[in-house]
Amino acid sequence: MQTALAIHYAPHQHLSQKQLEQYLLSKPQFLFGTNILWYAMIFLFLYVTLGVLRGLPFWSSLGWKKLKSNLAGNKRNPWAYFLSGCGLAILVFIASARVHGNENMPIQEILKNRSSAILLMAMAVLIAPLVEETVFRGYLYPLFAKSFGIGPGIVLTGVLFGLMHGAQLGWTWGIVVLLILVGIVFTVARAYTGTVLASFLLHLGYNSMIAVATIIGTRGFTQIPIGR
Repeated sequence: MQTALAIHYAPHQHLSQKQLEQYLLSKPQFLFGTNILWYAMIFLFLYVTLGVLRGLPFWSSLGWKKLKSNLAGNKRNPWAYFLSGCGLAILVFIASARVHGNENMPIQEILKNRSSAILLMAMAVLIAPLVEETVFRGYLYPLFAKSFGIGPGIVLTGVLFGLMHGAQLGWTWGIVVLLILVGIVFTVARAYTGTVLASFLLHLGYNSMIAVATIIGTRGFTQIPIGR
């Protein structure tokens, strides 16, 4: 389906692979369509394997529960996790400023197009935290923790989370390593509280801070930086 969309939106003239990639990254329809298809297929897989084949309640079996009442102080407060995610984003931004990034990272190509940039930020805040937390902290972490133990499960989940973002960052390993650490922090919150809601709120705060910083830095996507 992704290939069909690429053929549909690609121009007819001959383009190199790099030119075709840059062209498709500038098409909001292609970006939105492929992401929605990908997310829909993931949730279909989870629903069939958990809800249909095993008869389990979908959301609760994936770790979506209320924050436990026996958690101390602010650890029961959803805003504490959201604001902690915002703070984590600031720390990662400061650390990534010291990393020499790939000048042609796909994510930078997306940000050069205003419509694509707006779509990317909307998906990063409204959709990505829900999908990624359901998959990584809801589905994969319990599987890894049961198979290898809690500690290795936390690390393995964080590593896979960071590597998932590698392609869009042009495999800039300094930033990928930072995202692995972010994934580990998210998973620690999930393991400690026993609910995906905690890691979701961290993730939501993290992505929201990035979106706000991007909007301010580009003056509402009206001044898109050409390169780093």
